[in-house]
Amino acid sequence: NDNASQAAVYKRVLGFLFLTGFPLYYQMLFMFPNMSENRLEFPSFYFFLRIALLLIVILHLAALIKIFQMYRKTKSGITE
Repeated sequence: NDNASQAAVYKRVLGFLFLTGFPLYYQMLFMFPNMSENRLEFPSFYFFLRIALLLIVILHLAALIKIFQMYRKTKSGITE
């Protein structure tokens, strides 16, 4: 319940989010922009997949920002 243990928990969660975020961001930045719809059998499915990935990336970034803010508050000694 003290600030040090809460900061350690937030740090572990941030590490997990960074680790799980790498495949998401790799897909978003390198794989999907290079896909040609001429070679795909189901272009509408891949359009839906791009939209779904974009929503997941936005939620992931929001979680990263929120946890990082909570970590900084805990490290500075301010508790909610």
